[in-house]
Amino acid sequence: MGFISNQWLNRGQGVRTKSYHPVPVRISCEKSTTAWSHRNGAKVEFIARKPDWQYQILHLTQEDADNVAATVVSAMTQEQRDKLAANLALRMSQDARVALLADLLSGLDLKRRVRPAARDKLLSELLGGVAADLRKPRRQSRHS
Repeated sequence: MGFISNQWLNRGQGVRTKSYHPVPVRISCEKSTTAWSHRNGAKVEFIARKPDWQYQILHLTQEDADNVAATVVSAMTQEQRDKLAANLALRMSQDARVALLADLLSGLDLKRRVRPAARDKLLSELLGGVAADLRKPRRQSRHS
């Protein structure tokens, strides 16, 4: 359960004001699909519903969504971040996946953490997989 303010707050008014009482709500999030949303550049909607089904909607533009994404991800559990990362990796272009793998490999200190034989096998398998990816015919990705 989340909370939403029961009124508009002025700068500095904040939670110290006695008239401010957060109201418990259930929060959901959806991609914006309405004509109004499209006309106004809204990409994401957060819907806050009270138990009596009254609700408020927060519409985010692409810029707003991009600005809050890192904060939302940082507040997620590690398990959910791992699931999100796997989902995003599947949607990456082939070139972006190769670049990510190269970045990850360059950051590993495999000499200290893995026995040489295991390190060589790991690197061989990873590079073999990348090579196989690179040999595949390239398709234009919808997400690239």
